[in-house]
Amino acid sequence: MCNIKPIFIIMTGLPGAGKTTISNFLEDKYNFTRVSTDDIKKEIYGEEYTTYDLNLIFNKQYKLFEELMKNKKNVISDSNSATNWQRERLKMLANKYEYNYQIVYCKANLDIIKKRLLERENNTTIHKLSHYLDELEEPIECIEVDTTLVINDSIRELEKKIMKLIFKNT
Repeated sequence: MCNIKPIFIIMTGLPGAGKTTISNFLEDKYNFTRVSTDDIKKEIYGEEYTTYDLNLIFNKQYKLFEELMKNKKNVISDSNSATNWQRERLKMLANKYEYNYQIVYCKANLDIIKKRLLERENNTTIHKLSHYLDELEEPIECIEVDTTLVINDSIRELEKKIMKLIFKNT
């Protein structure tokens, strides 16, 4: 009998790079549980938030991860996880609960990202884009997904890599 480890997907990338689109796909197709910092912000501050306490958001997210991991659920972190220390903290959590983890770095052309952000209803993020660009520390060990052209093609490529991670468990 094989002992299958659950999987933790850690999304990273700029706002508008496709993290949520890809997370939703994985959640629907492979029965992952998605934990979104955007959803947590809306839950705490409502739809029209302009400022927020990032530590409060991350602490709530972390507690949700722990609860899900105690129950051995496959989990997706739908957050920009922009810095190495944020990703390291998530990797340590995965190790604590004996999860296989994979960092997925979503990238896109900056003009495409700006266009996507402008199309959103709450597009306050575009005014903070330079802050996100300064903050982002590109991950080294990751699956890199370029969503510049056709996001469905990017999802198919990522799906192949995620399948390898899933079958690595068996």
